[in-house]
Amino acid sequence: PEQGGYQLLQKECGFFTDLATGKVLERWVNPYLNEAVEPFHIANPAVNRWILPQVKEERFYDRADGSVPASRPFVLPWRRAGDRLMLEQRTHFWAVNPLDPQLWRRESSGARIQVSDCMSYNARWSELSDPKRDSVEYDGHWVHVRPWQPWMLMGDRPGHCLYSAITGSALSARSVPAEIYELVRERLPDFLVPPTEVRKSEPSMIRFMRERKPAS
Repeated sequence: PEQGGYQLLQKECGFFTDLATGKVLERWVNPYLNEAVEPFHIANPAVNRWILPQVKEERFYDRADGSVPASRPFVLPWRRAGDRLMLEQRTHFWAVNPLDPQLWRRESSGARIQVSDCMSYNARWSELSDPKRDSVEYDGHWVHVRPWQPWMLMGDRPGHCLYSAITGSALSARSVPAEIYELVRERLPDFLVPPTEVRKSEPSMIRFMRERKPAS
């Protein structure tokens, strides 16, 4: 508040699943290599950002050209159609890969990484404009394009990963798929508790470097 804005504290977790069965993968046979690999599921304890009148582009990684993003007014491109309120956000970056390809020969896609995120949100104007509410429900979509996941052991082979996911709010545990909720409760119970302390944001690749060793 003293800076005229807010700090958003978040955690994020996710699980890679079998496309045919929907079951969470514990082992995966990479069809390009015909080799069994161990998925590295998403469990990032801090994904934070400031929401201020003037903001800088959020970056987990250093820009490839070494530049620092300029600040800009925080104005979201909302569109309204009757009681529907819609928002699209797109982020694209070309950055230094934290996984040094000289050390992580099978895990790193190269010295640079190119990533795109496209997100959409749909909510109700009547709910968002209600000052008595402290939360609203929404649904949306997320598209993510990135290099091969390091645990796939694809190295610098041509290709990329494409994520396409339906998103939405979950105002209670009952809104989360039961099997996912139970898995989080079993493996990542801390992720069921909202963050209260400011921690440095950490992407999955940094955690991968800390918890895994280069494959032989």
